[in-house]
Amino acid sequence: MGKLFFTLIISLILSSCVVDRSFVFRFDNEEIIQLNNDQSGFYTVNLNLSKFIKQQQTMLDGKSVESFKSLHLDTTIYFDNSLSTFVNNSLDSIEKEMFEGGNTLLQFQPSENRGIISIKLKFRDINQLRFQRTHIFNFIENNITFILPLLFPTQEEQDIPQAINFDVLSPLKPADETKVVGINPVGAAFNLQISPGAIKNDLHDKLAFQKILESDKSLQVLKSISGNNENIFYSSTFILPKGIKSFKGTGAHFNSDKKMITFKNSITEILNNPRIFEFAIEY
Repeated sequence: MGKLFFTLIISLILSSCVVDRSFVFRFDNEEIIQLNNDQSGFYTVNLNLSKFIKQQQTMLDGKSVESFKSLHLDTTIYFDNSLSTFVNNSLDSIEKEMFEGGNTLLQFQPSENRGIISIKLKFRDINQLRFQRTHIFNFIENNITFILPLLFPTQEEQDIPQAINFDVLSPLKPADETKVVGINPVGAAFNLQISPGAIKNDLHDKLAFQKILESDKSLQVLKSISGNNENIFYSSTFILPKGIKSFKGTGAHFNSDKKMITFKNSITEILNNPRIFEFAIEY
């Protein structure tokens, strides 16, 4: 696999907190698929950090709270700028195509309890979309972890970085086909089918779901915190080239022209009843 490096400089260092893969699953997140008539489109993943920022502020006091609230990050990373720095064919074509025309929006404003990481990628067809969905979590693990130290400020007074400098992206790891698809930790147990005029998401392997649930310690952690904290919501949104004729699924709502529909459910509900995450659309 070609190398894809994402270099950054950050002076606020996490010194005493262990973060596992379940950390990402603790944010409300939304997966957006925008389809064109020719089955090309845009794939976007949004991680909402607002609830977590609010929780962090309750754990701090004095100067630490003020330092935390003084943080401000609002920037967009355009992946083409990074891809253009590579020479000597150092990228695999499929990896390069995943990032072409894509970007990441980073907003982190604790003073307003606002934080979002939005990753947007272009896809030319459904096969490329499948590749993006099975690799996006690895991309987040490799490239977005620099935000984590900002979420765990130490109690000691220190210089707060006013800017983060970065040049290029970090390599993708091979996707773990038994684990995460999109940002859904049990997504591999579901089968998302997209064809002209129809979309369907169904639980195709209940045994795989149980195996993932029982073997993944991060999900056990997630399950234990879900009952004691605010609900964490997972959303699947589709922006379609034509109006919706019919749909079925839990937690659905759509806009006035019926070209956009969202299915929103809590992770607690999904882990206890995976079929609640099934849905179907005709348009």
